[in-house]
Amino acid sequence: MTTRGRRGLWRNERLGLAMIAASLAVIGVIVGLLLQHQRDADQAGASAQAASLTRLLSALPYEQLVPPGRSLEALQASQGEALAYAVVMDNVGATLQQVAMGGLEVPAPALPDSADALTGRNLTVSTGAGEQRSVVEFQAPLAARTGAGGFVRLGYFQPGKALKIDQIPFFASLALAIFLLTPAFYFLVRREIGPIRNITAEIEKIIAGGSFERIRLDATGTVSDLLERFNSFAEYAQDRLRELEAENGRLLTSAKLLGYQKQRMERVLEAIPDVVLVLDESGMVSFANGKLRGLFGVAPEDVVGRSPEDWCRDRKIVDFINRCEGKSVARKLAQVLEFAPEGSPDKTFALRAWPLLSTQGTAARSGTLLVIRDVTSESLAARSRGEFVAHLAHELKTPLNVLGMYAETLQTSESLKEAERVEAVNAISDEVQRLATLIDNLLNITRIEMGSLKLERQRVNLKDLLQDAFDHVSRAGRESELEFALEVPENLSAASLDKGLLRVALNNLLTNAIKYSNAGGTVTIGAEETADLIRIYVSDTGVGIKPEDRERIFERFFRADDEQVRSRSGHGLGLSLARDIVHLHHGALKVESEPGQGSRFSIELWKDTVMIQQAS
Repeated sequence: MTTRGRRGLWRNERLGLAMIAASLAVIGVIVGLLLQHQRDADQAGASAQAASLTRLLSALPYEQLVPPGRSLEALQASQGEALAYAVVMDNVGATLQQVAMGGLEVPAPALPDSADALTGRNLTVSTGAGEQRSVVEFQAPLAARTGAGGFVRLGYFQPGKALKIDQIPFFASLALAIFLLTPAFYFLVRREIGPIRNITAEIEKIIAGGSFERIRLDATGTVSDLLERFNSFAEYAQDRLRELEAENGRLLTSAKLLGYQKQRMERVLEAIPDVVLVLDESGMVSFANGKLRGLFGVAPEDVVGRSPEDWCRDRKIVDFINRCEGKSVARKLAQVLEFAPEGSPDKTFALRAWPLLSTQGTAARSGTLLVIRDVTSESLAARSRGEFVAHLAHELKTPLNVLGMYAETLQTSESLKEAERVEAVNAISDEVQRLATLIDNLLNITRIEMGSLKLERQRVNLKDLLQDAFDHVSRAGRESELEFALEVPENLSAASLDKGLLRVALNNLLTNAIKYSNAGGTVTIGAEETADLIRIYVSDTGVGIKPEDRERIFERFFRADDEQVRSRSGHGLGLSLARDIVHLHHGALKVESEPGQGSRFSIELWKDTVMIQQAS
């Protein structure tokens, strides 16, 4: 038989087993009660008999009770094992005569308060076999006594709860009658609950099949009413279940749609390069994108459901958010706070807050949108624009002042010597050339920034280009008391580049080398070639560059605070333009320099074959 079959058999027959167990329990209870009643009756009879014998003994002549009288021995012989002990004692409790069951310890007497009353008590005594038995003791004064008088004590064993041989047929008949009633009741009950069991089986079939059908069984009376009401309830439940399933389907569809929209919105917010926070109407964070970790060092999941005071240590930010939370929704413009994060004082972030309006109306507010954006480059650009205008005004003002001074000299001095006139004309020419160079550099930088400067590449013989640049700079620098050197290999390869723009970059590097070299120094222009690139370098033995200034020399209008640098004229645009031109050629402009030992600027240009490989 399978486990499922055994379980079904147990369910079917457990009622019969329960009724058998109940009948046995009833039989046990009835037998126990009868035995208890018998014991109580036996104990009452024993007590009555003991009291009667005590009175009888107390009425006997004194001489029959004390030696050599034999009344106590006769009593013991007549009562057999029911008598525990009999004692005759005087008024002070001394034993005059006693008989007792073999080995029994007679308990100590208890003198009565009244000398002429029958008293009784229950005791427990030890027998010779080492067992404890209950005894009822009666004590009465002697009726006919001489001398000091006395008392008689009689102990009688209490009968126990024991089934007697002659009672077995009665109890057996009673148990059989009760036990035989059990099957009768069992079959009656089974006949009544049979339809209910059938109903249960049909319900199990419905559950196993997963579809409801009306249960049709032959039943009468209350079971028929129960079956009809069950069918009605099941039909109602099935209709309601269909409605709930339809509603659940609509809810699942809506939930999936909302979940999809939520995920899509979160993906959009995650793709934004700025920190995005959404606060609900209670000020708790309901969403935070992953950029929060990089700025505040906390994971987005650690801030959701918490207020900004719990995870933000910057009090200015917390106060700003609290102020924005308290603003009226009528102020729809974003509030802005700029701050520098801890550990990055050189960076600037802008925190903007927008109120989120409820769809129920413009008067209801459903939260706040916070966006934290890195505006370091914008701040630097704004500051650079201001510095650019200031530097440009300064650079324009200096040559204009020189031009104005010499122009006024030429206009007002009629007795000006020829040498002075030539000096004034040369100064005016130099300043005009300086202004023209400044304007050309500004125009080239502006064109590069706007993306309107296009390279016009052509095959250029670099050896000829460097030779021409060397000849030009050596002629221009004769008065500077410098030595010039050209280091170009004979077999230097040609390159595809914009010859005019590269010439501008070389001229700016050479101009700087001449400008910051001391008399007697050397300016060198040369080239090196490897399998992948061509390196053009300009070196000098001038003042050099401090380590902290090497990263900033390519910034526009930057000039070091060194006194030797400030003493030489310049506008700080040459190196910036040279770097931009080299970058347009996908090359690199590098610098090596030590203060007091000169500088070496290197232009590294990839060869055409390498650029084709990189593009592919």
